[in-house]
Amino acid sequence: MERIKRSWQGKLKTWAHLGKNLTTEVIVPEVLQGDHVSIEGHDFELRGGHPDLVWRTEYLWQSEDRAVVGGGLLFAGLHAWTADTPTPRERHAWAETLAEMERLAPGSWSPATVPPTPPPMLR
Repeated sequence: MERIKRSWQGKLKTWAHLGKNLTTEVIVPEVLQGDHVSIEGHDFELRGGHPDLVWRTEYLWQSEDRAVVGGGLLFAGLHAWTADTPTPRERHAWAETLAEMERLAPGSWSPATVPPTPPPMLR
């Protein structure tokens, strides 16, 4: 949480080129107590948290609908955090967590970020 509080202003400067697509509000999340959360009657389990890249490899799993909510792991058509995972060990942690997600055989998934024109599968 402290990392988010320290870095969000710099990220907005980095992303300033997005113009009208730049967020106008930054919401600092609350720390989740435990590994489950209920949203609108659906239960989600916090998974991931690879020891070599904990803060970048967490995601939510909703077993009833077999849905993965990707957090920082899933991006539609790009890998946005290459600069933040510069070592082979960190990239391996990323790949291992993606493989873990794949083993769940999700029926749907929600990437954290999509381009301005989403791929057909997300329209």
